[in-house]
Amino acid sequence: VMQSRDLSDLLPFYGSIVFVLIFKDIFGRSLGKLLLGLTMRKMDDFSVRIDEPFLMEQGQGKLSVSLDSKLVQQAGVRIHVDDKDVGELPSNLTLPAGDYKLQAILNGEIISTDFVEVNDGSDEQLLISDSRTTIIRIGNTNMEMIRIPAGSFQMGNDQHKTEKPIHNVTLDEFKMSKTEVTFDLWDACASAGACLYKNDRGWGRGEQPVIYVSYNDIKQQFIPWLNKTSGQVFRLPSEAEWEYAARAGSTTQYYWGDNIVSNSANCNNCGGQWGNRQTAPVGSFKTNAFGLYDMLGNVEEWTEDCWSDSYNGDLNNDSALSQENCKRHVLRGGSWSDRSFYLRTTYRNKYNVSRQNNSVGFRLAQD
Repeated sequence: VMQSRDLSDLLPFYGSIVFVLIFKDIFGRSLGKLLLGLTMRKMDDFSVRIDEPFLMEQGQGKLSVSLDSKLVQQAGVRIHVDDKDVGELPSNLTLPAGDYKLQAILNGEIISTDFVEVNDGSDEQLLISDSRTTIIRIGNTNMEMIRIPAGSFQMGNDQHKTEKPIHNVTLDEFKMSKTEVTFDLWDACASAGACLYKNDRGWGRGEQPVIYVSYNDIKQQFIPWLNKTSGQVFRLPSEAEWEYAARAGSTTQYYWGDNIVSNSANCNNCGGQWGNRQTAPVGSFKTNAFGLYDMLGNVEEWTEDCWSDSYNGDLNNDSALSQENCKRHVLRGGSWSDRSFYLRTTYRNKYNVSRQNNSVGFRLAQD
C-alpha cells in the first residue's frame, strides 16, 4: 500500500505518466495503454493503492476484497497481490489492468488463493473464504476438517531404529480434523448413549482434548456414532497421513524447526502454563502450515496402523498397516507429559488397543 508522500517525490512518476499520455496520442491508444501499464508496474510498490481515486487512470481497475461471514471475526487477515503484502482485509485496491494472484494470509498461513483479472475501468468484488476448512455441525458442537493437499514426502528417520528406513510416500488429497477431538464432541456421543463417559481428571471438559480413550473405544463406539449422526464417513488417519499432515511441508524435527521454541507446544520441557501439568485447550498454540493445531504435544494421537518395529512391506503405500487380531497400534505426536524428543514428527509409539491414559487422545481423517 502506498503511503502519503511529499509532492516532489511524485514528480518523476507524473512525468512518466505525461510522457506516456503524449506518446499515446501520437502512436495510438493500444501502445500507449501498454506503456502506461508498464510504467505503473515499474513503480516500487507496483501501484497497488487503497482508496486513492486520482489513480483511477486509463489502464486501471478497482478490486474490492472482503471476508465471508466465517472469517469476518478473524482479525489480521492480510492480502498479498503477486506475493506482495498490500495490507489488511477488507481492502479496496486500485491496480493496473492485468492478471493477478491474490492470497489471503492469516497468522503466516495461506488460507485462500484466487486468480483475478482486472480490466481497464472495472470495479470488481472478491469475497475471500477459507478454502481449507469444512465445518460439520454435531449437536451443539462444530468440528472443522482441513483439506490436506496431495503430495509426496520423505517419511521416517534413519537415526532411530523404529523410524527406519527413510522412504518416499505419495498421498492423495484427504482431510484431517483441525484439532484433537474434544470432550464437547465425546460427551455428545456419551449423552446419546453410544460412548462411555470419560474422566477429565478435573482439568475441564468442553474444549479440552478428550483423554482416557482407547483404540477400541474410538473404533467401536465413537466413530460408528459419528458416522451415523453426521451422515459422513470418518476414520483414524494412517501413520503416513499423520506424519505428512504434521510435517506440513517441513523437513525439520518439528514443523517449526529443529529446536523447541518456548510455548510452541504443550510438553514437559516446552514452557507455558500447561507443560508437564495437564492438557491444554485445543488450539492454544500456533498451527502448522496446513492449519492444524497441536499435531505435536498436548495428547498423543491414535493412528490406524498396527505396530511394527520398523517400516516394512510396501513402503510407498500411504494406507495403514493392517494385521488380523492386531493387539498394538501406533500413536504419534507426543503429549503434555513427554520431553520434546518424543514430539519429533517422526517419533513412533505403541499402545495396546484397550489401553487408556491421561496423555492419549485422537483426531479424525476423511477421504
